Amino acid sequence: GPVSTPARLRAALDLVRSLAGEEVAPWLTAGRAAFLLADAATAKIFAEDLLAAVAPKLTDGERASVLFWSGECARRIGDLATAEPLLDEAASLDPARPEAFIVLCLTLEASQRWPELARVLERRLAIADGDERFALLLRLGDLELQKLHDRAKAARSYGAALEERPGDRNLLTRLMALYADEKDWDRLVDVVVRLSTFVDDARQRAKYLHTAAIVCARQLGDVESALRYYDEAFAADPTLSKALEEAIALRKERGEWAVARALLEKRRARARAQGNAAEEAATLDELGALCEAHLQDPEGAIDAYEAAQALAPAAGPREEALAALYARDPARFLDKAVASHMRLLGRDPYRVESYRLLRRLYTESKHADDAWRLCQVLAVLHLAEPDEERFYLRHRADSAAPAAAPLGEADWDALLHPDADPRLTR
Repeated sequence: GPVSTPARLRAALDLVRSLAGEEVAPWLTAGRAAFLLADAATAKIFAEDLLAAVAPKLTDGERASVLFWSGECARRIGDLATAEPLLDEAASLDPARPEAFIVLCLTLEASQRWPELARVLERRLAIADGDERFALLLRLGDLELQKLHDRAKAARSYGAALEERPGDRNLLTRLMALYADEKDWDRLVDVVVRLSTFVDDARQRAKYLHTAAIVCARQLGDVESALRYYDEAFAADPTLSKALEEAIALRKERGEWAVARALLEKRRARARAQGNAAEEAATLDELGALCEAHLQDPEGAIDAYEAAQALAPAAGPREEALAALYARDPARFLDKAVASHMRLLGRDPYRVESYRLLRRLYTESKHADDAWRLCQVLAVLHLAEPDEERFYLRHRADSAAPAAAPLGEADWDALLHPDADPRLTR
């Protein structure tokens, strides 16, 4: 407001004081002019004179106006203790006019009288509706949370505001933070899922749904809901790898192997689309193990392991798993089983289980010569079972077979071990 009062206005105010008597109209006209044009101290004094002169003749609305002028002028000059009751009475006398309420809130904020401010906001809520009611509830919730440190009341105020505007993202974000701090997991999930429905960006929506899934799984133990939200999150953003990994883990925990297999296939497809051979091979290994151990699908396991081996050839558990799977069906996979075990023996010539398995495979497939040679190896290594020892000895020749022709260079080349040096061995 003005920092000084013009001399002519000051003279006019003095004239009203001396001549108006108990006439309300000139007092109100002069009082409004003083409020708008005079300095705060002068206007406040005149408003007090006005009330002293004609207070009994004022309507509630007129009295509310004068009290507002006086209270606002007191606030401007820093007299908050005087301003507060004047503005409080003005707001109560004429609730339809928000000026006194607004300035009263400013006064209480300046004096940091937070409980009193909360009561004023609650009183205003009783008559407010629409946008004003929503704004009041939001303001009250912030006050209760940040100044009064009453999370329960803040949650109620925000909840009431949410009824006014169910899709307000700022409010939902406030509630999300509040419920997370309070560990109110059910309400947190509800708010996060609501937030997901009001965002246009698919990746942001997936993040909200992923959060809901994590809370359901880890805090509420609601696996069904968690899996639903994981599926929705991955559908919204197929690049959200964490959602897919956690969904796979949950499906496995529940023994839902067929669903876990489908999710692994999705992960493989994503890795292939990204050109990530290492991840695709690792996923195929996981698929193979799942098919073998839980789905009783050896063919599916073989397909997965073979595809992984084609992408990332490696010795170790995968090759051993393939060798064991081939051995289950020698009628179809004898050659592959033999090749696998020969590779294993190439790395470990004393791998007894490969010799035994190859002997069994040859016996079952009626390859007598090959079976005998395996019995011979086992006997030489002193590892043959009694029946293998007998079979070997029974069919072993007592003397060397007569040579039909001398060995030529090509014969020697075929007989020499690949690691042998032809300059030293002949």
